[in-house]
Amino acid sequence: MVVQDLESASKIDLGAADSIGKWPSYGGRSEAFVIELEFGHDIEDDKGIPFESHSIVVTVRDLNSDDDRGRKTAISILRRLHDYPDYDALLVHDLQELIVAEENHDAH
Repeated sequence: MVVQDLESASKIDLGAADSIGKWPSYGGRSEAFVIELEFGHDIEDDKGIPFESHSIVVTVRDLNSDDDRGRKTAISILRRLHDYPDYDALLVHDLQELIVAEENHDAH
């Protein structure tokens, strides 16, 4: 379900990818960005960001290294995912800066 929801939110088809680390992974790309989905991580809570309570990592990378456009794309995808009832999400930059925290009270 997560793969299909992320495909819908990002408008990109995701296919199984070689594992990024030790967890199952999916990835896809458009002309402007790459998206990667990992079902697990070893990231510890840091700088007040509660990584440990979020088990899935989605990485959005702009293919032209345009940080502003990459950030806008990630926010757009996050907002679309919020329309689904099952997701709480954090949007961070470089694992150091919390940009958006979305809590969906229908989740869990």
